[in-house]
Amino acid sequence: MSDGSINSYVYVADSVSYFPEWGVDPEDDPGKSSVSVEDIASIKESPYRLPPSIATEVLHRPGGMEKTGGFYLRLKGDRYLHCNTGDAVDFLEWPEGVTPSQVTELLDGPVYGQRLEASGAKFWWALFEPS
Repeated sequence: MSDGSINSYVYVADSVSYFPEWGVDPEDDPGKSSVSVEDIASIKESPYRLPPSIATEVLHRPGGMEKTGGFYLRLKGDRYLHCNTGDAVDFLEWPEGVTPSQVTELLDGPVYGQRLEASGAKFWWALFEPS
């Protein structure tokens, strides 16, 4: 950020694409947070983001967005992670010792037995006007 801080949980999106999907400015929605795009000094991939290919699979699986409240991931070492995120799936509160690089695949359904749990992490929106 321009103040020297780092925020690894920001969705950067153009406002034209954002509004049809979400319907209201992030600052006007009590469930959302935002940062000004003018306050962003540089952008790079977040080390905490769910692998993009997995996030895309979650969003495009049968049932679409209504199913994103819960999904299951296989982790390296044959461990499983149950995720509850709501409609924004990219940022998780990763359990201690688990990182995005350990995700191997999205699973089709519930996993029974020992599994870890993750919820959606707090994130911010930074909207820009497309030129």
